[in-house]
Amino acid sequence: MGVGTPDDIFQATQLGIDMFDCVLPTRMARHGIAYRLNIKSNTSDHKIFEEINLLKAENRTSKEPIDPDCQCPACKEEFSRAYLHHLVKEKEILGIRLLTLHNLFTYIHLMKEIRRIA
Repeated sequence: MGVGTPDDIFQATQLGIDMFDCVLPTRMARHGIAYRLNIKSNTSDHKIFEEINLLKAENRTSKEPIDPDCQCPACKEEFSRAYLHHLVKEKEILGIRLLTLHNLFTYIHLMKEIRRIA
């Protein structure tokens, strides 16, 4: 309960925990945050994910998706960061839904990768 970030989940699975209950992926989506995994960089001083704040000005004109390697509906359909920035900034429910789908898809992908490498 309460374990939420991809780093927390990765560390907990290394200790044998395999069941989690957390609202963080959806809560972060409501605040314009998307997760992007980088499992290959997991070292003691590197996180296995990055938080992308789509409300930042740098995303206002970005034509790239959240994660070009992701297969979630938001990335697969190539919704740009600029479009997602606009949706979230204007409090359009579509933006929150797309970010929620992306974050949940990212968590599912994380668990699949953890099982694959375990």
